[in-house]
Amino acid sequence: MAAALCAVGALVGCGGGSVLEVSIGKEGETVIGSPLPSNLQIPDLPGLRGFAYVITTAPPLGIFRFDLEAPGGAPYPFTYYDLFGKIPGVPDELFLYDQDHGMFTTSGGFAGQGEGIHLFDPTPESPAAFAIKKSVPVFPVLLNPPRNDSAGNPVSRIDPSYTSGVAVSNGKIYVCTSNFTAVGGSPVCPPGTVLVYRWDPSKDPPEVVPSSPSFIVTTRFNPTEVTALGDRKVLVTNSGVLAIREARAVPLTEAAVDVVDTDLDCVVATYPLGLSALSYKAIAVAPDRSRALVGSVAFNSVFELDLTALEDLPAGCPDPVPALTGRVLAGPENPIRTGFSGQDGKKENDFVVQIALSADGTRAYASGYNSGTLSVLEVEQAVRTPSPKGPLAVLSLTPPLDPEQATVEDVGPGPLAVRPGRPGVDYEGPDVFVLIGLPAGKMFGVRTY
Repeated sequence: MAAALCAVGALVGCGGGSVLEVSIGKEGETVIGSPLPSNLQIPDLPGLRGFAYVITTAPPLGIFRFDLEAPGGAPYPFTYYDLFGKIPGVPDELFLYDQDHGMFTTSGGFAGQGEGIHLFDPTPESPAAFAIKKSVPVFPVLLNPPRNDSAGNPVSRIDPSYTSGVAVSNGKIYVCTSNFTAVGGSPVCPPGTVLVYRWDPSKDPPEVVPSSPSFIVTTRFNPTEVTALGDRKVLVTNSGVLAIREARAVPLTEAAVDVVDTDLDCVVATYPLGLSALSYKAIAVAPDRSRALVGSVAFNSVFELDLTALEDLPAGCPDPVPALTGRVLAGPENPIRTGFSGQDGKKENDFVVQIALSADGTRAYASGYNSGTLSVLEVEQAVRTPSPKGPLAVLSLTPPLDPEQATVEDVGPGPLAVRPGRPGVDYEGPDVFVLIGLPAGKMFGVRTY
C-alpha cells in the first residue's frame, strides 16, 4: 500500500506558472479496522499537537488516539477509548477544545434517543479511565410563525435529528441538525437549525444549558457543519437537500454558507452557492481569516469565499439577511477543480469529503472519495483575489470507487488533517493524514514537502 502513496498521478501547471514538486514519502498505513471512520483531528493545541484522534462509526466503535511522535513512524501506536454501550447513537463529528475537554456528536439510535453531544476527557490517565463526562440531548424547536419544509409544507415544531457539526465560540457550543423527515431518492427536509448551548468547562462535569435564544434557523436546508471564526463569528454549512440516485448525490435545493454573529446569535449574512451540494466537514479557513474553502459532495469542485466582507457588516440582526454574492471568489459556475478530470471544465461526479490548509495557508488539500485522489491546491495570498482554478498536483491514493461494485481494495479517501507546525522543522514524516473508508478503515500518512 505504500506504493499507492508514492504514485503521483499528475503534475499540473497553475495560474501562477509554477509547478509543485511533490515528494511522497513511503510512510505506509495505519489500520483502524472500522469501516467509514467519520472524523480525524490533529489539534493545534498545547500537549495535543503530536496526536491524531479518529472517531469510528462501526465496530470497533470508539475513539483512537495515535501517537505521531512515536519512533519508527507508521503504523502509529494508539490508545483506544471504547464507546460501545456508552452512547445510544452513531458518532459523527469530533471537536477538541483543550487537553481536558473534547466533545462529539451522535445521531440516530432507538426512537431518536441518540441525537446529542457527548463531552469527554481526551487525555485520561488510562484507557480504563476513559468516561463520558456528560451527555447533552437535543431539544424541540418551536417555530412561530411556521416555516415551510422543502416540499412546501408548513412546519411549526421540529424534533431535531441528523445531529452533525459542533463548534465552540464565545463561551457557547453550536450544534447543527439537518432534521430530514425523508431521505433517499425523494428526500424532504424541514428548516435547518443550529442549537445553541452555554457551557462552563471550569466545572466538573462541565455545565451545559440551552442559551437564549436557544436555536437559529438557517437560510437554506440541511445544515451539516459549523466552523468557528474566533469568538465572534461562526460559519454554518448549508449543504442543501440532496437526493441519492444511482449511488450519487444529486442537489435538489440551493446551498449556502451562513454567517452567525455569536453575540447576537442570529444570521447576519450568507454566501449563496447555488446547486453546489456543499461538503459535510468543517470549512477550511486561512490563518489570517481572509478566505475560506469548502468542497462539494456531488462534484469535483471546491468553492472559495472572501471573508474580509465580514469586517464591514452592519450591527444588529438584519431582515432580510444580506447575500454576499460578490464575495464568492469561486462558486458553482467557476469552481476550483480537483481530481484528474478537473481540467476539462466538466462537473464530474466526485465527493470532495474535506479540505484542509497548510500551516502557512499557501496550500490546500482536498480528498476525493469517489476518484480516490488527494488534490493539492495553491491558495492565493492577495486579498480578494481568487485562487487558481486547477490543482498543483493530484495524488492517486486508491483506485476510483465504483458504487455498484463491492471491493476488496482500499478505496474512498475521506476525512483528512494537516499536522500543525512547520514540516521538516517542527516534525519529520508525513504532513497530511487521510482516512480511507472501505473495506476497513485506515489512516494514510502523506509527505508533501
